[in-house]
Amino acid sequence: MSETGAARARGEWHGETAVCQEATLASSDRGFTALLEMVDICVGIVPAERTLMLRRVSRRIRASLAKLRLPAVVSLQEGVHRVPGRVEAVLSRAMASFDITGFTLPPGEIRHDGVGSLLVLGLCPAASTLSLRDNKIGPKGVERLAGLLSKLGGSVTHLDLRGCDIGNQGLSKLAAVLSRCPALSHLDLADNGIGFEGAASLGAALGECRALRHLDLESNELGSRGADGLASGLSELPELTHINVGFNNIGDHGAEKISWALRHCPELSVLDLAGNEIGARGAGRVAGLLWHRGSLDQLILGYNRLGAEGAGRIAGVLKKCRQLAHLDLRSNKVGHEGASRLAAVLEECPLLAHLNLRNNRLGAKGAGVLAGALQKCATLSHLDLRNNEIGDQGAERIATVMSQCGSLHHLDLGDNWIGSEGAEKLAGGLGDCQHLAYLDLGSNSIGSEGAERLAEVLCKCSSLVSVILKANRIGSQGADMLAQAADRCPLLAHLDLRANGVESGSTVGSKLICVG
Repeated sequence: MSETGAARARGEWHGETAVCQEATLASSDRGFTALLEMVDICVGIVPAERTLMLRRVSRRIRASLAKLRLPAVVSLQEGVHRVPGRVEAVLSRAMASFDITGFTLPPGEIRHDGVGSLLVLGLCPAASTLSLRDNKIGPKGVERLAGLLSKLGGSVTHLDLRGCDIGNQGLSKLAAVLSRCPALSHLDLADNGIGFEGAASLGAALGECRALRHLDLESNELGSRGADGLASGLSELPELTHINVGFNNIGDHGAEKISWALRHCPELSVLDLAGNEIGARGAGRVAGLLWHRGSLDQLILGYNRLGAEGAGRIAGVLKKCRQLAHLDLRSNKVGHEGASRLAAVLEECPLLAHLNLRNNRLGAKGAGVLAGALQKCATLSHLDLRNNEIGDQGAERIATVMSQCGSLHHLDLGDNWIGSEGAEKLAGGLGDCQHLAYLDLGSNSIGSEGAERLAEVLCKCSSLVSVILKANRIGSQGADMLAQAADRCPLLAHLDLRANGVESGSTVGSKLICVG
């Protein structure tokens, strides 16, 4: 390697890769230029198939290229605003010599006037990944980005513009060049203020992106009209496997349009429609999709308003979903009636691993019927029943089947009105849960007596890694017993006893114990 002016670098060759271990620059312009000249010299004397990586580049660099963290991947660690003309010429020569396939910009470091600096990537024909996530480039930045995509379009497979404030106008500019990106497989446009007009522009352009597999539009403003416009293009995506339209307020009408279009996507495996004001009617339309696309792996419908009827409609088709591994129906007010309908068919999903029913007003009755079904779910590893008012009686029903849930790894029963009696019953079941690693009983009322019962069995829970017992009125005596028991648990690394009236000095042992 060489040393030029304000830039110092040292490194060596490892096989087919030249590794620059350190690069220190005295100033953002002169130092950076010097480094690029050094890079330009190096790449000029090595075979084209070799790759140059830069590690630990000084944070004082505020220009276009700060670090090559991995082979063939460019990652900017400091802000990119504008590349001075004298730097850009050197940068262009250097980057043209690299086999760059990925480009990632850290959040918050670039706005629309900095996007022009990225045009030098147009000299890298192998570039396939471009991420500007959480950089507020806006519509003007997208317009400049479109110029880059015109050069790179044939090779780009991943484009991440999440949180870039592109809006309808920006998406319209982007949609106009998507036809030049035939290899695009991942497109993330979440959190961009996109409304129905932008969705319509995207829908009209999706027919040119037949390789698209992953589409994320979460947290925009599509509404039912936007869902309608988007649906026109979804039916043209035969390779689509993952779609997220969560938190867009699409309602029942939007759910109907999206579901109907997705019937034409035979590879669909992940569907996220959370937070969309979908009721029983919309749930029925989603159920119709599930009937035709039984290969779904993940179904996320949390934060809607399905109610017992909507839950029942989803339950009615679960027997067709033999591949379903993840079911999220949190915050839908399904009640014990909806829980009963789900419980009746859960065993029809032989691969179910994650079940989230938190905040659904299940009550002790709902917990009871679910418990009867859970013992037949041999693959269940994550169960979330937080905030369901199950009380001691519901906790007892769950405890009776814990030993039969051989794969259970994560159990959340927080905020459920569980007292000392319920804690005692759960303690009885914990000893037989051989794979349980995470237990959350926070925000209940187990008290000192319940804490004592739990402390007696903790040492038998050889797989526990984290136990959450915050806000349980445990007191110092109960906390001391738990802390001593935790010290005898071989894998337990975290015990949360906050908001229990415990003084910081009252706990003992070597574990990470949170008190206060």
